[in-house]
Amino acid sequence: MKKCLLTIIMCISISSLSAQETDRFENKLSDFRYSLYQDIANVAPDSLPSVTDLYQFIYNNPAISEKLKNFMNDNKQEIVAYKTNILKQHESEIKIDTTLYDIEPSILDDFMLFDNDIFSYDLSTIEFILLNPIAVGNLFKTSMNGRKSTQSLAIDALASSITSPKIFARHIDDDLWEVVYDYHWYVMVMEMDLSKGILSTEVKTVYRLKGLPDII
Repeated sequence: MKKCLLTIIMCISISSLSAQETDRFENKLSDFRYSLYQDIANVAPDSLPSVTDLYQFIYNNPAISEKLKNFMNDNKQEIVAYKTNILKQHESEIKIDTTLYDIEPSILDDFMLFDNDIFSYDLSTIEFILLNPIAVGNLFKTSMNGRKSTQSLAIDALASSITSPKIFARHIDDDLWEVVYDYHWYVMVMEMDLSKGILSTEVKTVYRLKGLPDII
């Protein structure tokens, strides 16, 4: 009985320590994000980015890029744990009625999550922007709609402002996860290795709701 009680206490202590570590990292991340306001304010006005020119902004402002790179390198283990904790909150049985959808193979054939230009830049900034694995689905969805028309992008922006997707996560092995992003109109199935970075993310399947207007 004493041995069993000791085991329970140890488990509770470990769980609490993990939660405390998570809280500490989230506080560290929040403070770091806040510090970037001043860094951006110090940027010369003529090098501020356009809506679609983030890569060029990174290239023109190595101080910010270096700061993000250092943060990512200094907190590698904490970042993997942070991402894992987020996905564990969405870990559940995947419930998608695929009979309501058509598979969209053309999207996977014609679309890259990142264009080839990204390989000429340090990826730390992109990794930082997509620190939350849920943001990866949002990026793919928005980029996909942006390829259609400005109206499709406007509809996507409206939907993103007032709706919320359902996220299902399944742990496969080690740091490899399957994540399903259910945006009702579209359902995207991705695999990502949390320890290998954003370029390990693979879009496995994209479903499109049957009867959906072409503009969406």
